[in-house]
Amino acid sequence: MGLAASAAAQSHPRDELVVPLNSEPQTFNPVFATDSASQLLASMTMADLMHINPRTLGVEPALAQAVEHRTPARWLVRLRPGVRFADGVPMTAEDVCFSFQVYTDAKLSPPQRDLLTADGKSVQCKVLAPDRVELDLPAPMAVGDRLFDSLWILPRHLLLAAYQGGHLDQAWGLGTAAAAMAGLGPFRVASYQPGREVTLARNPQYWRRDQAGKPLPYLSELRLPIVPDPNLRLTLFARGQLDGLDALSSSEFAHLDGNPCCRLLDAGAGLNGETLVLNQSARSRAWFRIPAFRQAISLALDRGNLASNVYGGHAAPLSTLTSPSNKAWADAAPAPRQDLARARSLLQQAGFSWNRGTLLAPGGQPVAFSLIVPASNAARSQIAIYVQEDLRKLGMAVNVVPLEFTSYVDRLQRNDDFEAALVGIQVPDADPNVEGYLWSLDGAGHFWNPHPQAPTEWERELDHWFHLQVAEPNLAQRQRDYRRIQALERADLPVIPLLAPDVLVAVSPALQGVEPAVLPPHLLWNADRLHWPYR
Repeated sequence: MGLAASAAAQSHPRDELVVPLNSEPQTFNPVFATDSASQLLASMTMADLMHINPRTLGVEPALAQAVEHRTPARWLVRLRPGVRFADGVPMTAEDVCFSFQVYTDAKLSPPQRDLLTADGKSVQCKVLAPDRVELDLPAPMAVGDRLFDSLWILPRHLLLAAYQGGHLDQAWGLGTAAAAMAGLGPFRVASYQPGREVTLARNPQYWRRDQAGKPLPYLSELRLPIVPDPNLRLTLFARGQLDGLDALSSSEFAHLDGNPCCRLLDAGAGLNGETLVLNQSARSRAWFRIPAFRQAISLALDRGNLASNVYGGHAAPLSTLTSPSNKAWADAAPAPRQDLARARSLLQQAGFSWNRGTLLAPGGQPVAFSLIVPASNAARSQIAIYVQEDLRKLGMAVNVVPLEFTSYVDRLQRNDDFEAALVGIQVPDADPNVEGYLWSLDGAGHFWNPHPQAPTEWERELDHWFHLQVAEPNLAQRQRDYRRIQALERADLPVIPLLAPDVLVAVSPALQGVEPAVLPPHLLWNADRLHWPYR
């Protein structure tokens, strides 16, 4: 991005971008932004010390000019000079330590606290100088500088009173005046019309510049109309009333294909995975706990067929939950191909048999089970039909049960009231540190055995290797430890990985600087460099 882009920012008659929000934001407060709309607003209006590039998945300097790891658990952070909040107040080390104080406050229970806490102790921040802080970690953290990503540096001068008064969680609500909020991101909140639109304006104090030394962002305004209806979003985009659409489904992508209104871009396989989960708890089907049974199911599924027919080719088959886009951690093992002969052999060796084409468990009962899916997820509902047909070829009777989303979540996570389920596994970062909710014995994503009373040996191993690698400072050793997790995934199939859908976006053909990323925000992650062409 150089002179041409800078000229575009100064000379193009249109200086705004219109991209819809899929839902109403819940807050402007970056500490408590957990819904997707609020998180997007935080990423546009705030900044962090180090930032994960959503496209390359690498970590890059942001507000921190440098981070020196004096010991594995003591880090010195030197701040970028001359940085000011959107209201013109300089950022200092006091703001950084105030932010860490907030994020580690047990009384507030902010969502960031778990990342900064180990063995009941939290990261401690100490001001050394106006431009330097020292961080004492409770233990070495293998994640390194990625720890700082999305820990937005807060304006102490605006939020200290609310924090000391015990009502920080009520600060910067949707009714807060725009002038009362100030961050360090490329934009600032300009206005909010409930149910209609959030408007962000260029932050004149923004600290980044392009290669030619011109200030960013190029756009003067980012308009975010609230459009929950996906069909309406497509219609508005086709009419030219929207400039971009983020995270399209493959059917939406196909619908727009060939339309001159847009340019379609495929960022490649995303980090999130579609999986089949068999409930292995004691209250469910006994055969689900037989590893050969799970292996046979995995071999019976035609992942290539799912990628072609459900996602139009815009998905990658998986052998573990690690997406092929995650090149630092994915291994070279290919996803299993459909092999019905091998599946039948495994079942026979495990004591299963057939009677007139019906698969019988070792006790003689027919193998039949229900498969729950969220009815609102069209792709997952399609996958369920293909899974049902593939397993029918092994003599299994699968009853697909579409559920309203709240009921689906209740049965899956709260009530342990399901036999099998199609589950989307959310992976918010390329580093394995985010997988604790899956592999830890007490993890909230331990879907296959939600409340393990007597964990299996392989479940204990998963827990062991996860906690070992997450504290291992040597990258090569950590990768070897993580390979042990992947080997357990393949051998014991806690979940049966199916596909990693591609990240698909659509933009106006004239919009420049677009580089869709596999991590969110897929389209707007480099909003400070998006621009219209010079005329």
